[in-house]
Amino acid sequence: KDGKYRVNFLRSGDYAVYAHSEFADGSMKAEVVNVHVSGSLTKADTIFIHTGKANGTSMIRGSVYATYWHNAKYQGEGPALGERVYIRHAGECGYFDDLRVSDKGVFVFQKDITPGMYEIYVITKDKDTRVPKLVTKTIEIMETGKIYDLPNEFTFGDKQYTFHIDVI
Repeated sequence: KDGKYRVNFLRSGDYAVYAHSEFADGSMKAEVVNVHVSGSLTKADTIFIHTGKANGTSMIRGSVYATYWHNAKYQGEGPALGERVYIRHAGECGYFDDLRVSDKGVFVFQKDITPGMYEIYVITKDKDTRVPKLVTKTIEIMETGKIYDLPNEFTFGDKQYTFHIDVI
């Protein structure tokens, strides 16, 4: 119901946890997460699968990282926990879906993702001027029933960037 599972009575050791993505054409693909069990409670990473209402569409998966600032002082870097990510059709002004970044910095869009160009963006503020700005990445979806990973690194002009925001 809530996507959680529990396996009891495991011995210490290494395990692979599998879930299957099911696509509109009936094909399936195994998604796997490796887990090392060494104590009484071990949590596995999230497994993203494609099934149910997502059949006939695709998924766009990516991650956002942040540099954290307080009173203009650097506080560290890490996943952009809880920050909002937006998706829109390329060239359009308004977004059609948004969500918050998970605890690992990951986001997954799967609502109405059909072939076409999409812009994924986050809103950040310049750490010095505090002026809001958009950080945008574009991805082309070629076919339905696939999971597309949005590369975290991209080139803008002659500089290399990561999908990264400043949190002030």
